Amino acid sequence: MLDPGIKCEEGYFVYDSGSKSDVWVQRVDGRPFIGEVWPGPFVFPDFTQSKVRFWWANLVKDFISNGVDGIWNDMNEPTILKMETRTMPESNIHRGDNELGGLSGQPFSGPDIGEFFGNATPKLFGRWMGVGAMFPFYHGHSAKGSFDHEPWSFGEEGCPIH
Repeated sequence: MLDPGIKCEEGYFVYDSGSKSDVWVQRVDGRPFIGEVWPGPFVFPDFTQSKVRFWWANLVKDFISNGVDGIWNDMNEPTILKMETRTMPESNIHRGDNELGGLSGQPFSGPDIGEFFGNATPKLFGRWMGVGAMFPFYHGHSAKGSFDHEPWSFGEEGCPIH
């Protein structure tokens, strides 16, 4: 599992390399945007720039060379925990270049069915499952303290086909 958010920690080779190459999404004032994610403060690669995609591809290439067969790109929204919107501010700067094109190179995205932090009603969960079936990937994923997000957890009312 890879998260495109990088922990702000001097001495961590990914953070140091990205900072040296100026790859982070920026705030309006030109400084890197720092958001709170699971283990603390994170910066986020600006994948709208070809140099950043090349930088990331080399990191992934090294990761895969260790025997990894596939990658789950988690929190690709990205999710920012201590913001009301749970994502980056719209005022952040993405410095896209002429080579912007399809960002991941493949159409692959999928939501957390049932709301990660909250609790969907059985009817909403059933509808969410129906919409999720149109994505290449989706899963019932939930935070500690929220309802289970398996279809059977909601009874017949939450099952889209009964």
